[in-house]
Amino acid sequence: MNRSFMYVLFIVIPLFAIQNPYEKIKHLTAEEKIVILTNHFFKQYNTIKKNLELKKPYKPILPIPLTITKNEFETTDEFNARVKQAKVERLKKINDIYNSYQKKIDKYNQKISIINKKYNERLKNLEKNKDKNLKKAIEKAISIVYGKPKLVNLFYNADEGKFYGEITSTKNNFNQKISIQIPKQIARVFKNNVKSIVPNMVFEYKKNKLLLKEISIPFQDKKYLATTTDKIYTPSVFKVEIDTKEQKFQKPKYITNDLTKDIQILINQFDYSIKTNDDIPILLSKIKASNVDSKNWLFVIGIERYDDIDNVIFSTNSAKRFKEVAKKTLGIKEQHCKLLIHNKTTSANIKYGLKQFLRNINDGDTIYFYYSGHGIPIAQEQNTPYILPSDLPIGFIQDNKFFKLKNIYALLSKSKASKVIIFIDTCFSGATDGKSILEGVAAPTLQPREVEFDKNKIAIITAGKNREYSNMFKIKGHRLFSYFLMRSLINGKKDIKSLYKDLFLNVKNESYKLGDLFIQHPVLYGNKNIKFGN
Repeated sequence: MNRSFMYVLFIVIPLFAIQNPYEKIKHLTAEEKIVILTNHFFKQYNTIKKNLELKKPYKPILPIPLTITKNEFETTDEFNARVKQAKVERLKKINDIYNSYQKKIDKYNQKISIINKKYNERLKNLEKNKDKNLKKAIEKAISIVYGKPKLVNLFYNADEGKFYGEITSTKNNFNQKISIQIPKQIARVFKNNVKSIVPNMVFEYKKNKLLLKEISIPFQDKKYLATTTDKIYTPSVFKVEIDTKEQKFQKPKYITNDLTKDIQILINQFDYSIKTNDDIPILLSKIKASNVDSKNWLFVIGIERYDDIDNVIFSTNSAKRFKEVAKKTLGIKEQHCKLLIHNKTTSANIKYGLKQFLRNINDGDTIYFYYSGHGIPIAQEQNTPYILPSDLPIGFIQDNKFFKLKNIYALLSKSKASKVIIFIDTCFSGATDGKSILEGVAAPTLQPREVEFDKNKIAIITAGKNREYSNMFKIKGHRLFSYFLMRSLINGKKDIKSLYKDLFLNVKNESYKLGDLFIQHPVLYGNKNIKFGN
């Protein structure tokens, strides 16, 4: 959701449920469904097409040039007169053709002007109604996900003149405890008709959250306001024995428990802490650890959350797991591993962390470098690729030349290590998970500039070709490239060629299942004969 829409907005859930046609998201949580559907509907409401199917007039064909020959019975003056007349007639034909062509062009331009005017009017109308469209999108998403609201478990406290109960939904188990002030004289009728009463729930959308703001209950041409409560009302049974003994009353019991629930909607970014089938730990536990080699070093960067742009979902999990897999399969000491995730992925931490790391490298050592996060092509530098720390806005990354991919490779190459093996889980097209992170650019449209590096000392495998997406593997809770990279290492691939062959096939096949726009082909650069270890 565009940040310009992050202000107070009131939304009333419709009084009807819309059948959910989106089978592909049925396994997600209710909050995640609302996020996806809201974005989907908002894009629908804010998409207009410019009808430019009008064909331009065809360029006219001029008359074939004439050849006039003087005959033997014709004087020179007669021949010249005939030539002059032919030229006049030909010029007239050409002028007639061009005049007709110009009229067609004028007519075409007039129609195009009308089309442009209508298109611009629709654009202005769209901008004018953006709040309304956002309201409609969220309203429709909530209706699809939660369905029809209803009142259940109503109990009337006559002393307080209140009903205590719950609002639930016909889908996805929405639940909110409420109390309703209802006059005693209509309370019995109210409860007898509760199945036909449909509450209206008003939500306030503010600061990336959709919070329950107001509940009104329509009944007999009036509206009664309901109040959210954490009070669990338990109706007690009062019994009085009329005899000579003292009358005893069972006292009502009130139990309190904080069950108030806010429905959180994160339009730009939301928590993907959904259940996944991350089988990497189980697979890793079943293999024998490689012998530890003190010449092996590992530097891992996993940037999931960014300050100013969309997150790279599951990057943190993939980075943490990759460190575990690399330690066990490649024989790397814990002291030789550097992991940067969460708040350690700022520009300062990456820059000085990598420099400090490389000071420890000795002659003959092997460096393994892993990066998962956003990759940015800078258009002003002929689409030169950069990696993006979590705290740097895209517009200022080119001011920090350290993060130019070429400079990262050069820094690793200039170390004392005899070989460097690099895994880059990002695509430098300005797109991740099917979305562009560059303002005004449809992803993936930018082709990153080729990066120079030492092709004898370094081997690099990137997540995909130019202009391809870097995808998440939601069911496994990882980045797609990183998941199969770890699988290949666990399966015993000990040289760059065999690992790449296995990795390429698995990533390609799995990405095909996501659709044509998400196809992903990992690429191997540099020394293709490098073997892991020393």
